[in-house]
Amino acid sequence: MPLDALERDRFEAGQGSSHDLFNLLASVNQEA
Repeated sequence: MPLDALERDRFEAGQGSSHDLFNLLASVNQEA
C-alpha cells in the first residue's frame, strides 16, 4: 500500500483513534 494511502486511511479512521492510543499510553505511563 502506498504511504499516502496509508496516511489517508489513518486520517479518515479519525485522529480519534491515534489520540485515544496516545491517551492510553499516557495513562499507562502515569500508573507505572
